[in-house]
Amino acid sequence: MKLEISTKNRGLTNTMFPKEDLHVDDYFELPDGSRLVFKGELVLKMYGNPTLITANLLFGPKSTSDAVSQWLFEKLNGNASEIVVNTRTIPLEKERIKKTIEMEVKRSDMLLV
Repeated sequence: MKLEISTKNRGLTNTMFPKEDLHVDDYFELPDGSRLVFKGELVLKMYGNPTLITANLLFGPKSTSDAVSQWLFEKLNGNASEIVVNTRTIPLEKERIKKTIEMEVKRSDMLLV
């Protein structure tokens, strides 16, 4: 599942991927076994423009939409201005993130408990 996160918080990438030397395809494992794979960061140099963080979300055998949405909400709440999940722009609300993840999983026939 592709995620695009817009933020003006320059430290959000380091918060989501706590690694000193971050490279494309490095990942962070969420507590439920899901993985967030770093795909890049676009930093616009003009004043006031947001940074765009791109990542792929991969689900593990014990992943749940509740755990994934809770983790994303905790990281993004107050730090991001927008999140796009597989081309769907959604509000930064825990329930909306959860419902969108569930809907996208059903559309793609991925397994998610």
